[in-house]
Amino acid sequence: MVGGAVLLRRKGTASHKRLGHTWVALMAAVALSSFWIFEIRRSRSPSGSSGAANVRAHRGFMIGTFIGLGAAGLGTLAPGRALYRFFFAFFA
Repeated sequence: MVGGAVLLRRKGTASHKRLGHTWVALMAAVALSSFWIFEIRRSRSPSGSSGAANVRAHRGFMIGTFIGLGAAGLGTLAPGRALYRFFFAFFA
């Protein structure tokens, strides 16, 4: 909900920044706390399953995630964006 509120707020406002900082802190807390979750892992598999994995679904998910992240990364290099100016300002 916090992430959605950040996206709905006008960029650059005090509430947008405050909610953005809150969202980052919450995501960091979730990521860090995951290192202490042991009771879910009752088997040898990190996913908690008995080891029987759906390899086809996993492969599809990982390929889709990789393509999506790659496309998002390329989108940050669109003309007019900050990273475009950072990387290509020398050639302008």
